[in-house]
Amino acid sequence: MISDEQMLDIQMKNKLFRLHTLQMATVVVALIFASCSSNKTTTSTLAKDTKPFGKLNCVLKSETGKVSIRFCAGGVFGNPMSPTSIDDRVPSFDGTPLDADLTLPANGSAPYSLIVLLHGLAGSKTDYESNSLVSLNQPIQLNNASLAAHGFAVLDYTARGFGESCGMPSYRTTNCKTGWIHIADQRYEIRDTQYLAGLLVDEGFVKPSIGVSGVSYGGGQSMELSMLKNRVRLQNGKLIPWTSPNGVPMSIGAAFALWGWDDLVNSLAPQGAFNVTNSSANTLKSSSSFGVPKSSWISILVDGCQTGFIAPPGKDPTADILTWQKLTATSLPNNPQLSDLANQFREYKSPVGIPMPAGGPAPITIADGFTDPLFPASEAVEFASDATKAYSNSDVHLILGDFGHSWANNNPNTTKLVRDQGVTFLTNTLEGLKTTERPLTVESVVCPATSQPLGPYMASSFSALIGSSITAQFTSTSSTKSNTSQPSYELTPFNSGFSRTANNNVSNLDSESLLNNSMNDVGSLFGGIEFCDSHPIPTSTPIGTISYLLTQNISAENTKSKNTGVPVIFGSPSITMSYTTTGAFSMIVARVWDVGPTSRQLITQGVSLLPTSTSLKTFTLSLFPTFYKMPSGDRIEISLLGNDSPSFRNFITPFTITVKSLSVSIPTFKSN
Repeated sequence: MISDEQMLDIQMKNKLFRLHTLQMATVVVALIFASCSSNKTTTSTLAKDTKPFGKLNCVLKSETGKVSIRFCAGGVFGNPMSPTSIDDRVPSFDGTPLDADLTLPANGSAPYSLIVLLHGLAGSKTDYESNSLVSLNQPIQLNNASLAAHGFAVLDYTARGFGESCGMPSYRTTNCKTGWIHIADQRYEIRDTQYLAGLLVDEGFVKPSIGVSGVSYGGGQSMELSMLKNRVRLQNGKLIPWTSPNGVPMSIGAAFALWGWDDLVNSLAPQGAFNVTNSSANTLKSSSSFGVPKSSWISILVDGCQTGFIAPPGKDPTADILTWQKLTATSLPNNPQLSDLANQFREYKSPVGIPMPAGGPAPITIADGFTDPLFPASEAVEFASDATKAYSNSDVHLILGDFGHSWANNNPNTTKLVRDQGVTFLTNTLEGLKTTERPLTVESVVCPATSQPLGPYMASSFSALIGSSITAQFTSTSSTKSNTSQPSYELTPFNSGFSRTANNNVSNLDSESLLNNSMNDVGSLFGGIEFCDSHPIPTSTPIGTISYLLTQNISAENTKSKNTGVPVIFGSPSITMSYTTTGAFSMIVARVWDVGPTSRQLITQGVSLLPTSTSLKTFTLSLFPTFYKMPSGDRIEISLLGNDSPSFRNFITPFTITVKSLSVSIPTFKSN
């Protein structure tokens, strides 16, 4: 057990993380709201002394000119270690006490439609709670008071292992013995949500078709709940029908997931990215191993968990967070324990590991960002792709643009788009109203981040908006153009402001620097870097980096994107290399840059382990998808490097990759 002194030290150590998490949650909660026409005005059938979960006391909150609600507070009242304290936490399916609040309409007739709001990592139930009542004509916001004012019951609870749900040492009563964090595990955190909702169904408060929504940690859980749909994952891994404790059949009626993941393995340790442009290029799920760990993000996630209750190392193989971190930091790719860890994360902590339910996942809208380095837009597209392959009429909607974790700029125009669609989808679907949105809505990345992006564009699929491709080729002996009808370019070693890299080698001896900082996936948290920050053009190539420049000016070519006159990159760029390697293991980081007259802008990147080969071998790397308009006159630069620590873990063993030839395919937005 962690002492109060140790906890204080951990909390101080992670103050930056906590502030960032709360700021992000506050931004999203403040911005995500939409109108709804369903307002209940019938007389309440609930008595004033009704106690949700058999113990919560409900208090009427009212204010002149505002809509009244009934707030039912849980938690521990008084010193939790004192015999005189009142413990109104709700025991979950395994007895772990959870700090839960329920908000009800002051009027209306039970059972209500229930929405469960799931907080981000290191957050609490209060992240989605508001002390401000609203007027009836105000649009719905994603918080308890606003949703209850519009006729919904709202459950806010602190996830197990955080806060008063066994997180803080002083709240770890005897029934918290194993109430530690399992990282969005279907057998624990997800089942907690299902169990609490089932109790409310049995008590008559809510209907058995449940709505869920959350950001980041809560967004991934919302996606898992949608994929489980009407099933529960038991602790032994078995899937059974989801029923309330009294046997009422239950299901997810609608979900709205923000900044979530489909495959937590490839989110935290990428092996390329899910290719949204070419479905036949996707082989990610065929591998059970980790790729290249995102050291910076893994460290932040572990630090966030340490603000709560984590399992002692070696105690619980389903929740061994500190051992897992050590494995990702020190193990080589052939370590069988890494494969076991990947299986654990993919099967029990990711939607991708859940068998597809009959009819597809529960109706869901997923909002993931092109500029989110933790859970990129490819995570949402992968979820939708699997669903529509299994059931073509799956009710899955995607909103993609510039938002998410740092280094995303969270363009306010795109955040408004999320506001206008996401909550409307959630509330209307729960109320049985048909949504009119198409399966995909996209807005472009644009700088400065307050500018109006391209779009919104709506389509039936990502591929429906993809046009032709910009292609480029390079060989170490000669440069050639592809003999196709598509625009093509020569790639040459970049020597405009760079010293030429004569031997075309990539190694892990150095990293490419931006503003004197290593490129860092956590952006503004550590390096002061956000997506729209421009970067000086370096005067020399760092050791171990190769850079190539497309020799033509892109605006002079005939690939024009809709309403822009210049190419707009849209989809997953891919890079195919013929290479040889030295060393037991090697990795490659590839970046696509927008190079202007005086500065350059990062567009997208990708990373992967590289198969070792002393003879010539070919490998294709898919980069993370983007939607980016190239300024007229700018050029595209491709850079390859073997070290991007601490963004990605630097390899323990030295290696060199000799690139013999390279070809690039960059998809563009569909022309008129």
